[in-house]
Parts: sequence; C-alpha cells; structure tokens
Amino acid sequence: MKQLALMTFFIAAASASAIAFAQSSTFEGTAVIAGASINPPNPIDGCNKAKDDAYSKATKAGFQGAASWERLSVDSDCKLSTQAAGKLGYYFIFTAKGKFAR
Repeated sequence: MKQLALMTFFIAAASASAIAFAQSSTFEGTAVIAGASINPPNPIDGCNKAKDDAYSKATKAGFQGAASWERLSVDSDCKLSTQAAGKLGYYFIFTAKGKFAR
C-alpha cells in the first residue's frame, strides 16, 4: 500500500511539473538608446526599459504571471551591446530575457 501511495505521488508530481512547464514561455525585450561616448545612458534605466518591453510582449501573448529573468551578464539580468553611430555617438542596445507564467 505504501508503494502504491509513493508511486501515485511521483506520478502526480511529474505531471504537475510538466503542466507548469507547458504554462510558461520565454520572451526577449530590447531597448535602444542613442548616446554620446562621453555621456552614456544609465544602465539601470536601459535594463528596465528592456524588461518593460519583454513584459509588454508577454502580456500581448497572454502571459501575465510572474517572470524569472535570465542572467545575461555577470552582474545583471540584461546584456549591453553597442553599435557606432557616426564618429562620436553610439547606440546602446539593452537586452533582457525572462520566462513568464500564464
């Protein structure tokens, strides 16, 4: 009887995790901010704008649950890349990825 109860518990736990996995999806948000090389944008603001973009994409797709953000750099949830725009300017591209629950 104990074996049957344990087997039932493990089957229920496995199916619950499979259902939870099926009810989440990953969305990526980006924010592009133009700035000079002397005065770059605030990285926290850029990261928050990228996260807001990911939230809006998830909401449009019907995912309104909590998000767990992927670590895209050593110390942040966002990745920063730059692209030159002329001789003195740059485009600062912030990227954030998060898994959203339904």
